[in-house]
Amino acid sequence: MRNSQEARIVTILDLTDENQRALHALIHRLHTGRWKRYRAIAMRQRMTEIQELAVTVSRRRGERSAFVVLRWTSAPLGFSWDVYTSQAKAVSAFKSMAATQPAMQNDH
Repeated sequence: MRNSQEARIVTILDLTDENQRALHALIHRLHTGRWKRYRAIAMRQRMTEIQELAVTVSRRRGERSAFVVLRWTSAPLGFSWDVYTSQAKAVSAFKSMAATQPAMQNDH
């Protein structure tokens, strides 16, 4: 039986491709380590974009966490985000993104 907190594969990146390897490094850097910025709640791949529902990690006392929807791309390398005042609004926005873009075709 799977633990609900267990990580699972949500996207496939070709690490032999320089752009996708750089994207992997960027996502990893912003989600791990002492100064991580985001904690992932959900992530999926839609065509050439990776979409993520996340919460920001507070670094300072009194700083509030925010819910964000991130869109990651490897060409050009980067990401954009939208900030939401509640988890419910962020989840709704994340779900609506799925309805507007087709899923990645999986050849496996």
